[in-house]
Amino acid sequence: MRGSSTSNSVAIIGEVLFDHFPDGGKVLGGAPFNVAWNLAALGVDVTLVSAVGDDVEGTEVIEALQQWGLSTQQVKVRRGAATGSVNVSFEDNEPSFHIADNQAYDHLCVDPFETVPEHPLHTAGVIYHGSLALRHANNRAVLKRIDDTVKGLRFVDLNIRKPWWDLGLWEQTIGGVHWLKLSGDELQQISGKTFQTDSIEAIQAAIASFESQSDFETPVHYLVTCGSGGAYWVGPRERHFQPVEPIKNFVDAVGAGDAFAAAAIAGIIKRLPPKKILAHAVRYASKACTIRGATTFDRQHYGSSPLSDP
Repeated sequence: MRGSSTSNSVAIIGEVLFDHFPDGGKVLGGAPFNVAWNLAALGVDVTLVSAVGDDVEGTEVIEALQQWGLSTQQVKVRRGAATGSVNVSFEDNEPSFHIADNQAYDHLCVDPFETVPEHPLHTAGVIYHGSLALRHANNRAVLKRIDDTVKGLRFVDLNIRKPWWDLGLWEQTIGGVHWLKLSGDELQQISGKTFQTDSIEAIQAAIASFESQSDFETPVHYLVTCGSGGAYWVGPRERHFQPVEPIKNFVDAVGAGDAFAAAAIAGIIKRLPPKKILAHAVRYASKACTIRGATTFDRQHYGSSPLSDP
């Protein structure tokens, strides 16, 4: 491990896009964007590294970031590529996503930072990214530049989105991870181990199967979300389970995992114990299910930080 996370700021790397719904509506989204948005609502200092197109939706993204108080310094406008777009559909309340290729976020670019000590990336205690934005070589090179220079610890949200997942790129995508968030389904995919009942024992067995095929440099803490079945924290020295309370006024589950990740990261930088982090993350994810899509401008939805609860 590089060291402990001593900074309260977070660098978020990856896609920003619009989720387009079957009725013609659209909501700002993309897992990294959603995490950045939620972290800002929790009062966390965020640097978002992303890109938008030189188009109407790109302008809408920049304006939304500015309105929410997020810096746009590292959100670049890429001419010749469209702002990210995803068509969302639902089956049994679970979302599925049709993701376009060659979007603006596939062409990330960061200002020179290696020799600029005051660059905001250098203050990041945690570096967050998923896997979708790393589907092309350019962005993997950008991540490597950041990872080779910035001292922040890495939080990875696996976010397998077919056909944009390549197990052959595993080391470039996930290598050096300290916290790995993934769904129960994703754990089954990467471990090759099927489990019918979610339990600590089943989760641990799948993790052990996966780790037998991997070579991690540092101990990994796994945050496994299982929808209405709750969530698990499995680390080198401790394991916890948090059930999900029934959700009143359920709308959709889009962005619930991203809200979970944001609350978990906020807890990590506040150095809370894993059990408390997990409880708050599940509660925050459940709240995300009461709005359409992953984000909203309604600050009352976010309320006070769940991490301030006793």
